[in-house]
Amino acid sequence: MKQLLTLILISIKLLSFAQKVEFTASVNKKEVAVNEIFTYEIYSNANCQIYQPNFGNLQVVGGPYQSSSSSTIRVNGKTTFKRENKYTFKLRANKAGTYTIGKAVMNCDLESYSTQSITIKVVKGTNRTTVPSHQSNFFINVYASKKTVYQGEPFTITLKMYSKQQPRGIEELEIGDANGISKKDLNPDKTSFETKQEIIDGVRYYTVTLKSELCFALTSGKLTIEPYHISALFSRGFFQQHRLEGYSKPITITVKPLPKPKPKDFNGLVGNYTLEHSISKTEVLPGEAIDISLKISGKGNLNAFDEPKLKLPNDFDQFDPEYKQNYKATSSGYNGSITYNLVIVPTFYGDYIIPAFSFSYFDIDSKTYKTLTTGDFNIKVNKPKDGYGEIITNKREAKIEENDIRYIHTNSPNFFKSVDLWAGSTYHILLVTLPFFAVWLILFIRKKQANLSDDDKKRVRAKKAKKAATTYLSDSKKLSQKGEYSQAVKSLSQGLKSYIKNKFSLTEYELNAQTIKSKLKTNNLQDNFDQLWRQIEMYQYAPVSVNQLDELIEKTETLINQIEKQ
Repeated sequence: MKQLLTLILISIKLLSFAQKVEFTASVNKKEVAVNEIFTYEIYSNANCQIYQPNFGNLQVVGGPYQSSSSSTIRVNGKTTFKRENKYTFKLRANKAGTYTIGKAVMNCDLESYSTQSITIKVVKGTNRTTVPSHQSNFFINVYASKKTVYQGEPFTITLKMYSKQQPRGIEELEIGDANGISKKDLNPDKTSFETKQEIIDGVRYYTVTLKSELCFALTSGKLTIEPYHISALFSRGFFQQHRLEGYSKPITITVKPLPKPKPKDFNGLVGNYTLEHSISKTEVLPGEAIDISLKISGKGNLNAFDEPKLKLPNDFDQFDPEYKQNYKATSSGYNGSITYNLVIVPTFYGDYIIPAFSFSYFDIDSKTYKTLTTGDFNIKVNKPKDGYGEIITNKREAKIEENDIRYIHTNSPNFFKSVDLWAGSTYHILLVTLPFFAVWLILFIRKKQANLSDDDKKRVRAKKAKKAATTYLSDSKKLSQKGEYSQAVKSLSQGLKSYIKNKFSLTEYELNAQTIKSKLKTNNLQDNFDQLWRQIEMYQYAPVSVNQLDELIEKTETLINQIEKQ
């Protein structure tokens, strides 16, 4: 029994020191009137010997009043023991002037800890200067990790709440607008917030970090992040609660334009990147597929990377690339990789050189442009043993099995007379020239497609946009009928983005609300798009009912039809 008791005492001792030792001091006011009583508090999470500070000429009119509490918290299988000890003094000064409260000291075994000294200003009467905002009972601040950035350079915005009373909950949070800045919530699924304690200019505050956002400036110049708004709830007595509201101050971000001249293959990528590539084979027959893999890795505005294009000879076909995104939003930008698989097929034999794929990016560290390239691809297309033309078609003859039924015809219709096939006859000339005409026609069509101007290609792409969007909308309706509302919203979002991207020939970097609105001709259309865009983004992270989803699909169809008519 004695051994068990000793073990319990040792466990309690170990638990009390498992957490990081905290030892701080604070006051409730840093500027007071003569003879006005204020509070000085010492806080510790360890049960150790504490020595009070030297209060100088300040008069101790009450205390020290001691209070302590302890709790055991178990989260995800991990047990945390928390202890709090507070020592409170009531102080005042009978003369105006500046007073300094010295350091309090705590000794824990062989370790010694001390608090910061605190300066108090005492003025005559009640003629005190205005209390700074950071000494009020409740306020919020928005911090930018960088105030000066290059266009496309990542930075973060952090929203933090301060209160002298421990908050009970967040009732409302409104995000400040930021024209010209793209923002991505770093914790979109966060539903609970950790309350910490922080001392600012000697005053203790409860602090809550409510939001962290990854930001990119889309344009250069001075851009303003408008104030954020918070409504928080606090306890008043045992059964009542009250509300406090506040706005942050606006923040100005100075965005520097990227230096000129810009490389020809630069499309706005900023950060630090690497390029890996591979090719499945370099010697093939006509009609055989070749896989070229491109992997772009790094961090920055990786989401702005545009779909890679190879400059292929006329005797090659290229299919739409398959790609895999493996990156996530972090405080330093989008970190990870994008892998593209490009499939090309030669249609005629010969030796070919496919020019290197390359792209340039602006390197944040060196403040210079850097170019990454694959090098040229040398392809040898062998002539097939039984092929003579440019286009190779593998035709399978229909096989007749021995046990198949063969029909017996009593008579055979004479489609041709023997004289019709004589050399120089109409049928003879037609049969000889038809294959050459077919080859010429196919080559003519391919050459015409290859020589389309950029404007013609945009028109073709725009015509295909609505057809692709209709497929997405149909998929969204089917998913909604199955009750898969989350997937339905994602399909709707992909459909709208795909339509707009193809309709206006936008890159991934340009696929943002500000750029899209500039392509719409009327204010009414811009407002309808802005409202729909926000609703789709919101419902991807919030519950959505079947009625709301049906209304969203209908609005999307209406918007697409309106854009088609503009």
